[in-house]
Amino acid sequence: MNLYANQEGFTLIESLIAIAIFSIGFLAVAAMQTNSLQSTTESRKITEAMEVATSKAEFLQGLPFYPNFPDDVNEDSNIAAGTHTKTKKYYGTERYKVEWLVTDMTDSAHTVTSVHADDPLVIFKNIEIKVYDLHSERLMAEMEFLKVCEQDVR
Repeated sequence: MNLYANQEGFTLIESLIAIAIFSIGFLAVAAMQTNSLQSTTESRKITEAMEVATSKAEFLQGLPFYPNFPDDVNEDSNIAAGTHTKTKKYYGTERYKVEWLVTDMTDSAHTVTSVHADDPLVIFKNIEIKVYDLHSERLMAEMEFLKVCEQDVR
């Protein structure tokens, strides 16, 4: 009688092959999880940067408009022409550098005048906002808008 004829089970080679296939699948799932976490973190940073840019745009939009600035204008009280920079904190640490460029658009192509002498002069300021990651200096968000002022010329 043959002792090995009725024995059932897996050989060592079959078991090693099954473990190798399972390991490859498990490593693929782990790599997908890592990529997913990185994508989620990057999306959060971009969302925060857009929030910072929108907040700065709303702040600048609400400031008073003065077409002619003195040289010592405080950037928090007026919209002065030129480049301005601040850092923004999130979760207690400085994360973003906010830079905005204010350009006076007072040349004849951007200044709207009227035929009537009593009508106000309309002046524009172009404001570009860029938000950078403070550590990598990578551009995370940007926006641009016009601020309009009607100035009496009487």
